[in-house]
Amino acid sequence: MNLGFQTVAAHHRVDHMIGLRHPSGLPVHLAEELTKKNVFVSIRGQSIRVSPYLYNTLGDIDQLFRVLASIMLASNGSGE
Repeated sequence: MNLGFQTVAAHHRVDHMIGLRHPSGLPVHLAEELTKKNVFVSIRGQSIRVSPYLYNTLGDIDQLFRVLASIMLASNGSGE
């Protein structure tokens, strides 16, 4: 499933961090909903900062995208 998130090109970012942006913006309740599901990221303006290294597993990454899909589909990606 393509959720429509965009990232900065690899040569413009560090290896241990990635920012995700959505053309429609982020739902205002995104950080709260992610935390409720034990998904911990930083919201920086209209970007989600993800640091998938050291203590994260592939299961953690899968959980991030499952929860993001659920939230974005529930808000229709409208940024509300």
